[in-house]
Amino acid sequence: MQSILGRHGRAAKPCGQCKRVGYALVQANPHGFRAGAVAQCAAPRASSQVPPSGHTTNPEPVLTPEVEALFPGGEFSEHMQVRDYELDQFNVVNNAVYSSYFQHGRHEALAMLGHDVDAYARDGTPLALSQLNIAFRAPLRSRDKFRVTVAVAKVTAARLVLQQRIFRQLPGDGEELSASAEATVVFLDSRYQATRVPKPVARLFQALADMQATSIINGGGADGASK
Repeated sequence: MQSILGRHGRAAKPCGQCKRVGYALVQANPHGFRAGAVAQCAAPRASSQVPPSGHTTNPEPVLTPEVEALFPGGEFSEHMQVRDYELDQFNVVNNAVYSSYFQHGRHEALAMLGHDVDAYARDGTPLALSQLNIAFRAPLRSRDKFRVTVAVAKVTAARLVLQQRIFRQLPGDGEELSASAEATVVFLDSRYQATRVPKPVARLFQALADMQATSIINGGGADGASK
């Protein structure tokens, strides 16, 4: 079971309703996140044509310009710096710390979409991390500056699959891949059982996934960043 960490790596105080039933409940920083731009799935104007009987129109969601600016190519980046207490006896960031880096990146991405993890919990559909696979590439050391990225890899009826990476800043404008991860996120119902992804959320994240896929095809995004 993954440790529940809030922002800045401190242990978050779980509320009375937080029960762990096979999932690591996603906790937000008690002080909340900075305000983000609200993402809206805006449908195009309705056509004057009446759809054939038995058929309905399902317009594709449109991301706001503010969200597109925060998620260039469908990928969000959060810039951070290594703190000394995150080092191990070998003077590199301990492997266990990377999961909190990735978690912080996910929380910030949600906050920038205008609906952080606290808001989902208040709505009765808390988020849970059901799986996290990390591949370590190159170590981070004291005071290294780095960025954590978040991109939507896949959206299904019951889960969101996120692709995440950590890039260490090199002298000049270069960067080096330090770690990559695939995080699977689910929504929980009132019984803390996995439930379907809310439709507005699914539409929004599918739009981000489509933006990411287009960016990769055009030579950017997950496969086009500096290594």
